[in-house]
Amino acid sequence: MKSVLASANSVVMGGTTSASYDTIGEPVPGAIGGIDSARMSSRQQLLFQPRTRATCSSTLQDIQRLKEQHRWEKTELTTQIKQLKKNLRALKVTNTRLQRSLDARMQAEEDHRKVLQELEVTNNKLQEEHLAEMQITELTHRREKKILVQRNKLLKNDLRSLKMSNSRLKRNLDTKEKTQEELQKKMQAVKVANNKLQEEHAEMQVTELSHRRENQILVQRNKLLKNDLRSLKMSITKLKRNLDKKEKTEDALREELQAVKSRVAANNMQLAGNCSAPQCHQCGKQQIQRGGIGDVAEVSVNGYDLIRILGEGSYGTVVLAKRKVLGEREELYAIKAIRKNNFSMFSEMCQTIAEKEALILASPHPFIVNLHSCFQNEANLFLVMDYVSGGDLFKQLQELGTFSERRTQFYAAEIILALQFLHKHGIVHRDIKLENVLVGSDGHCKVSDLGLAKLGLFNGGTTNTLCGTPQYMAPEILLGSPYGKAVDWWALGIMIYEMLTGYLPFCSDNREQLNYNIVTGKVHYPRSMSPAAVSLVTKLLVKDPKKRLGAGRSIDTIRKHPFFKGLDWVALQEKRVEPPEKPVNIPQETEGHNRKFSKLLKRSKKPKRINPHQFSGFSYINHAG
Repeated sequence: MKSVLASANSVVMGGTTSASYDTIGEPVPGAIGGIDSARMSSRQQLLFQPRTRATCSSTLQDIQRLKEQHRWEKTELTTQIKQLKKNLRALKVTNTRLQRSLDARMQAEEDHRKVLQELEVTNNKLQEEHLAEMQITELTHRREKKILVQRNKLLKNDLRSLKMSNSRLKRNLDTKEKTQEELQKKMQAVKVANNKLQEEHAEMQVTELSHRRENQILVQRNKLLKNDLRSLKMSITKLKRNLDKKEKTEDALREELQAVKSRVAANNMQLAGNCSAPQCHQCGKQQIQRGGIGDVAEVSVNGYDLIRILGEGSYGTVVLAKRKVLGEREELYAIKAIRKNNFSMFSEMCQTIAEKEALILASPHPFIVNLHSCFQNEANLFLVMDYVSGGDLFKQLQELGTFSERRTQFYAAEIILALQFLHKHGIVHRDIKLENVLVGSDGHCKVSDLGLAKLGLFNGGTTNTLCGTPQYMAPEILLGSPYGKAVDWWALGIMIYEMLTGYLPFCSDNREQLNYNIVTGKVHYPRSMSPAAVSLVTKLLVKDPKKRLGAGRSIDTIRKHPFFKGLDWVALQEKRVEPPEKPVNIPQETEGHNRKFSKLLKRSKKPKRINPHQFSGFSYINHAG
């Protein structure tokens, strides 16, 4: 297209320059721009025909049209070239990708060939090994077959010999049967004699077993008696020391008692009129006996108005009672009645006497239940103690869920003072728990229930009796190791944890699992407990009793703990610290006599033979209380 346009331009330009025009303007025929007319195409002939000015202008327009057409074709060609270049690039990219995939396939085929070659090699090896094993097993089977054939021959020979011996044995059995019949006749006679001997021997065995059992019981009782005697000796020596101190104040107390008796006698004479001699407000004759301190008048259950039963157990009953003495204010007491028939062993009786002695020693303390008096009748022993109207800590904790740290600190401090007093006098409580800590109407607590207390543990003394509440038992009790005062500090740690969280640190329905948790388990502390509380409980629940907080001889180790920071221990001992809470709406017990109490007053229909000297000296009156 470019060549056609160029030739056209050159012809036009040549025609105008080189061609010679005549007057009319026509060129000279024969040579137009040096181009042969015969060789021109029809289009060129039209271009180079003799033209006028009008025809020249039309040819210029045609040339412009051709140029525009040339431009349009050029743009189309450029776009097509660009598209072709893009297609070429895409083809190159796809070519490279195909080349790569082809190379990868070639490599994979090469790897597959190598793997197939390796598999063929391993297959050949396995076939060779399998053939070798088959040959070995075939050889072993042949050997075993030979051995079995030989054994079969030997068994056949043995069978022949056994048949021969069997025939001989049959002959011998025939002869033995005859002799056996004779022996049976003799054996019958021997059996008759043997039966008589066996009956005599059985009677001897029964008697021997009964003697052994009685001997074991006696040995156990003897051991228990020795242990109780040791503890009683220690308590007696302690009591003697206390009596020496109290003898100085005994004279003054007797004078005061005589003055009170004279006042009571005068009041009775004024009321009775015809009564010639002073008589106690209780019915019946009064015998003067030696009680806990000095000469005291023996009291009886008839001197109390029994209101209601506070609690019942396997050994006895706790009754709320009211006693009104002329000239004195009316007071409520808790009377613990223990049936004498329930003492199946001497050690149980000694434990009750030990409880009484422990209460006598602990009665002066403000945070321990005071013992006012002891007396007995034919069927029961009676302990008259303080009536604490606020209930125990367990019931209060059930109502509230948890105690505040201030309230827990207050109760724990008063329990610590009570435990330190008991330990100072050689008494280990062994059953410290929330149920055995009572709260009075003034908000102060009192430790109660010394039924499992152990006396006489001075200067690191130990015992090994398994007793107490399972959830509060220390690890050394469960392991059967000798233990001492440290078991009470373990139980205190359990109580503090329970008061702050509302649940026990070690608990399980299975007794064995519970014991395992106590001995080996770890305590998990909630985030609600303060660092001081966690530190105190952690030190109280140490598995080693020697490293346990409070187990040392110094009383300041536990009192100086950060948990009790800011607490005045002297003011607390004197009850000058205001309690955080006081029981509200304590009902006044004014109910009348109940028929249930007739069991305490009537004699038993099937009385047990009781030695009257076993409970001699049980009566006691606390003049200071």
